[in-house]
Amino acid sequence: MNNKIRIYGDRVLGIKAREVGNPDEVKGFIPEMVSIMKELKGLGLAAPQIGKAFQVFIVDLELLEKGKGVKEFINPRLIYYEGEEIFEEGCLSMPGLYLEIPRPSKVVIEYFDMDMKINRMEAEGLFARVLLHEYDHVNGILIVDRLPEKEKKIMIAKWRKLWREMQKENSG
Repeated sequence: MNNKIRIYGDRVLGIKAREVGNPDEVKGFIPEMVSIMKELKGLGLAAPQIGKAFQVFIVDLELLEKGKGVKEFINPRLIYYEGEEIFEEGCLSMPGLYLEIPRPSKVVIEYFDMDMKINRMEAEGLFARVLLHEYDHVNGILIVDRLPEKEKKIMIAKWRKLWREMQKENSG
């Protein structure tokens, strides 16, 4: 596991990130985000996952077969959603945990690019799910937060046990 990824329990993962006023605030760490995401073969990565409390996330368009390269989303806003699909999701900040999460099947997100020009992106299926997962991160929400409270407590306990086992394997 990459030691630059913040793990469940880190305070930065549970807070709503602050808006970006100037792209200079974030352009210095976006290449690091891209490198970490590609190293871990993630579909997306949010700034809070590397300890930066900014409303920024990136998505690998090539892995999603939606274009070339990596797309940055600054100050994203969910403006429309419809439908529902339930699929298994994992998270780099809770490695080893996979949960069936209901999400809208179609979304429209507005966001700023690195030139602070507003853009709009429509997405369906897996692409919509990845956008929503990363959007949750900049709002302080993790996949376990999408579960009913009782189930959430059980899953956190299971994950903590799994995480301790993973840590032992990696240290020995």
